[in-house]
Amino acid sequence: MKEYNYNKSKNNIQNLKNLWILILFYCVAMIFSNWFDIRLIKLPLIGLETDAGTLIFPFTFIISSIITEVYGYKNARWAIWCGLAFNGFGLLFGQLIVQMDSPNYANNQAFDTLIKKNSLIILASTISYLIAEPLNSFLIAKLKIKYSKFIKLRFFSANFISTFIDSAIFSIIAFSFDLRLNELFELFFTMWCIKLFIVFCTLYFTQNIVKHLKTEEKIDIYDKNLKFNIFSLDTLYSQLDNHFKDEKIESIIDDLYLVTIDVNHKELRSIWDLIKIQNYKIFNNFDEFIKTTEFSQNFCLINHTNHTVWCDPRKVDG
Repeated sequence: MKEYNYNKSKNNIQNLKNLWILILFYCVAMIFSNWFDIRLIKLPLIGLETDAGTLIFPFTFIISSIITEVYGYKNARWAIWCGLAFNGFGLLFGQLIVQMDSPNYANNQAFDTLIKKNSLIILASTISYLIAEPLNSFLIAKLKIKYSKFIKLRFFSANFISTFIDSAIFSIIAFSFDLRLNELFELFFTMWCIKLFIVFCTLYFTQNIVKHLKTEEKIDIYDKNLKFNIFSLDTLYSQLDNHFKDEKIESIIDDLYLVTIDVNHKELRSIWDLIKIQNYKIFNNFDEFIKTTEFSQNFCLINHTNHTVWCDPRKVDG
């Protein structure tokens, strides 16, 4: 297949209609996992003990991996900061509640104890979150550049490392005061294995979601020249960062090449007339070109807006 000069614009990518939904689900998963972390549970059938939030938290890694793969590290970084902001708001509001006077109901003391204990859980989760989540997105972005075709392997490898770090930091901070060393290690290992199991079981669905989003949004961001600064809030990408290729279009233009012509409108009209004289089939726009099911050996597409010509290379000289 020949190389194409797509003549991409440096304009920023906008109108990403599905990104906000992913960020919303990401934040919800983050908040839910933190509030359920305080409850230790024993899993049925296998009898392993873990905190309840472990069943939800892996989805934050899965969603951030999807965002990084499709929309780039910058947007994943924005999702991470949004999750942290909502989490911090919940923590501060909980502390405000327990400091306020309340009627002498029997359950108030239990609620205050729960909030105070959960504050340590949320703090532990926040620290591990700020290390593991950016690392996960960083690994996804870097592995994509080097191994673009192995999405399942890339996702699992990045999640393997990031969930290990997350589980280790969280277990030590949250439960080291309540559990013996062997119990702490068992809890950490169980949490890590459960997270990996959930990630592994969702790889097929994750791959299909990524494929659908790329096709729907016509976007596939590569962070080739990005400085991975977690403290930056920049989310803008240009079309030069977008490497999306429509399979339908690629199959149609497989034997074509794109000639970019730096000419004025008058010169372009002359080329148009020349092609018409040579009995080339003319398409006024790319949509018309794509919808055509039968092609002659002589055809060209001229775009007056960006001065480009699509041609059959066997029929156009120069």
